[in-house]
Amino acid sequence: CRGKIYNPLTGQWSAVSQQTQGRPHSAVSAASGGTPKYEAKTFPSGNRYEGEWLNGKYHGRGLLKYADGRKYEGEWHQGVTHGKGHFHYSNGDQYVGDYQAGLQHGQGRFVWKNGDVYVGQWQKGKRHGKGKLTKVNGDGFNGMWKEGHPDMQLLKNVHR
Repeated sequence: CRGKIYNPLTGQWSAVSQQTQGRPHSAVSAASGGTPKYEAKTFPSGNRYEGEWLNGKYHGRGLLKYADGRKYEGEWHQGVTHGKGHFHYSNGDQYVGDYQAGLQHGQGRFVWKNGDVYVGQWQKGKRHGKGKLTKVNGDGFNGMWKEGHPDMQLLKNVHR
């Protein structure tokens, strides 16, 4: 969704202003009407956010601890994960890397609690582009990924 950002807390898409889209954090802060302020807040849900706020939204660097054990530490833009970040899932999985508009996007490393590891490119929350999956049992895949899966069409063309 070009021109929109996804908020994983609400499950909603919202428009990104043309004034701030694609601009660096410092330029966005100035265009958004000021400098982020640090604040810690616990919500009725039990979630707790400690970090920078701007215009009532997470904006800048911060840590969000969810009541269910998940936590995200990293960069925020207008209330959603955007930039570099580290997400700890409640089941023990972890992702460290780039976010865009609330989704894994760019370079990242995902480690499952069983020890399997994917390192590579992400697009809109899915493994997409060049990447390497290494499984604990020795299996794996090193190559191109498409929408979360190894690009088998590419493999078929290579092995002809």
